[in-house]
Amino acid sequence: MVIIKFTFDKNGRYEYPVLTLANIDKTELSIMEQTRGLVITPRFNAVSELTFNIYKEYNGIVLPYYDLIVKNRLVHVEGWGWWVIYKTTETFDGGVPLKEVSCYSYEYVLNYKGVNLLDGTYKFYDDLSPEDTLLYKLFSIVPKWHIGHVDITLNNKYRTFDIPEATLYGFLMDDVSTTYQCIFQFDTENMLVNVYEASSLVKDTDIMITFDNVAKEIQLEELDTDICTVLRVNGADNLSINVVNPLGDNRIFNFDYYKTKDWIGDQVLIDKITAWENLIEEQRKPYADLLVELRKQNRDLLTLKAKLTDLNSELEALEVVRKNLMPTDPDDELYEEQAEEFKKKTDEVDAKNAEIRVKENEIKSKQAEIDVTNVNLKAINSLVKFENYFTQEEQYVLNDYIVESVYTDTNFVVTDDMTIPSNLSSETLVLTTTGTKKFGDLLPTDVLIDEQYIANQLLEQGQATAKTVSQPSFTFSLDTTNFLFIEKFKPFIDQLQLGCTIAVEIEEGDWAYPILLEMSIDYDNPESFSMIFGNRFRLSDAEWTFSELHNEQVKTTSQVGSTLQIASEPVLNGTVSSFQDYMTNNLIAANQQIQSTTDNEMTFGSFGLRGRKKDDTDVTGYDPHQLWIKS
Repeated sequence: MVIIKFTFDKNGRYEYPVLTLANIDKTELSIMEQTRGLVITPRFNAVSELTFNIYKEYNGIVLPYYDLIVKNRLVHVEGWGWWVIYKTTETFDGGVPLKEVSCYSYEYVLNYKGVNLLDGTYKFYDDLSPEDTLLYKLFSIVPKWHIGHVDITLNNKYRTFDIPEATLYGFLMDDVSTTYQCIFQFDTENMLVNVYEASSLVKDTDIMITFDNVAKEIQLEELDTDICTVLRVNGADNLSINVVNPLGDNRIFNFDYYKTKDWIGDQVLIDKITAWENLIEEQRKPYADLLVELRKQNRDLLTLKAKLTDLNSELEALEVVRKNLMPTDPDDELYEEQAEEFKKKTDEVDAKNAEIRVKENEIKSKQAEIDVTNVNLKAINSLVKFENYFTQEEQYVLNDYIVESVYTDTNFVVTDDMTIPSNLSSETLVLTTTGTKKFGDLLPTDVLIDEQYIANQLLEQGQATAKTVSQPSFTFSLDTTNFLFIEKFKPFIDQLQLGCTIAVEIEEGDWAYPILLEMSIDYDNPESFSMIFGNRFRLSDAEWTFSELHNEQVKTTSQVGSTLQIASEPVLNGTVSSFQDYMTNNLIAANQQIQSTTDNEMTFGSFGLRGRKKDDTDVTGYDPHQLWIKS
């Protein structure tokens, strides 16, 4: 993503940026002062685009760098960072030849690299020990790029991947960003990769667009997507949130939209729904405390079982030694001495058996503690369960307001290295948030990566998704005059950045806060101007979620074959091309519309053959009916 920057001269006129042609290694070749028709289209969470024209001659002099302007060379634009030329079109009409040059923002070159990783479970990032993290491994193959800011809340997220045969950029923008719920930003000037959660990335501004300043027309349209009030949340291989959800199953309820007298006429029932929601919130902490206690008790039980395994191994070794010491010939002159050694070893065996019995009793006692904790957990499950809290008559009324959907993320997986074996010993390797360790070397502060840990992360993601899908969505379009080249609007311009929210007055006193996703800026024709905003927002608040940011924009995530060649150039202007065979997103913009199309994605990889149909109305981003032939 490029940074938006405008400058004005001392007379208040906007300045044309300096364009410099460079080689692949960023060695400068020439300043291009004779460019015309410069159009910059910065995009949020997608590759940005730049186009310009240049004639072979200027004032009768052939430009020495004209023939050097070819595909894959770089262009540096003052204030806008680095760009890579992906296409040139040369026109000959009997006069001076003309080149039309098209560029993508420099992060596009990440499409030239494949994903060199093995299938497995990866921690997202760690500032102190980055070497074994997903982010570090991915960018180790592009050493000129450096990892910049990473939201600390992303660091301890673990996900499991069947690594696809994809480009690095495609893997980042599709698989990684989706399952970790993060947004990548590429600083092409400083070669930094910054990663944010959606909630921390979107920034409010003081920009206020009204019909009294630059607004021309505003359109608001409610989408036909279902309002979901019950979301069932699952991971892969039967992983569910039921082990960490106070309700005791995989359901998350959200009646917020319908919880008014305009919808549910019975105020008593509305109040009871609110009381039920409050009860669930009240029980979250004691439930979480019980889960913490259960985790500690299970950890203690594992420690006891590991010690028992060690004791049994020691007993087995003693038995072998004792067997070899057993005297067999009473006439042997060393018989008495042998008998004494045998007795000593027998005493050691008896002592070890006594230790084992003590340890077995400790295990039984600890298991009893665990059973009590589980009973208390189930008591909370029963207390807040929907079917127990509401009467049959109330459930009959609420049934009409229940619209169920399923959220499944198969990157939440409990793998073999997260499963504690039955023959656990002090030497058994276990996975923790700080890496793989021997069980006997664990510190009290170490956190095991197990089913409970993964399920809790899945629950958090499910809650955020449930909040989004429980509200109606609207499309928003806005037509404005171009204020970017007018110096008096500099207070607005200085705050303007992709991904920021802008206050727009729909009617007097009625404000919306859409997010800016794209602009098109024509330096030679200021009247040719467009601003594209996110086509989904909720009237209830101005909070944006990952899904609303991730699914709104066109992604340049070229799929590749076994030879790792780019399959096709992306389409970023709304026209139909072969790129739509790979990925097309519905974009409803302020001054244009891209019609939604059916998009089928077929991927070959080490995991086999997977066919999916894009479906932005589904919480997963794909139609739940998919083809997967495993290799």
